[in-house]
Amino acid sequence: MFDSKQHVSAARMALQFLTVFPVGKVAQQDKNTTGLSLLYYPLVGLLLGFVLAVFAWFAQSVLSIHSVQLLLLA
Repeated sequence: MFDSKQHVSAARMALQFLTVFPVGKVAQQDKNTTGLSLLYYPLVGLLLGFVLAVFAWFAQSVLSIHSVQLLLLA
């Protein structure tokens, strides 16, 4: 059955594990939620890629391409 609270908790757990973003304390940390969080890893990667792409797109209008590349690698 679809439990929205468990899915939100799993998504927050995936974001917390894969990034340093403060997401607050995850309410449930049982085996089911941890396993379900694996489904959200690609979405977190997509979110990070989107944020970096938007940053690079805006930064290219202000900085040289080499400066943008250095910032993205840092």
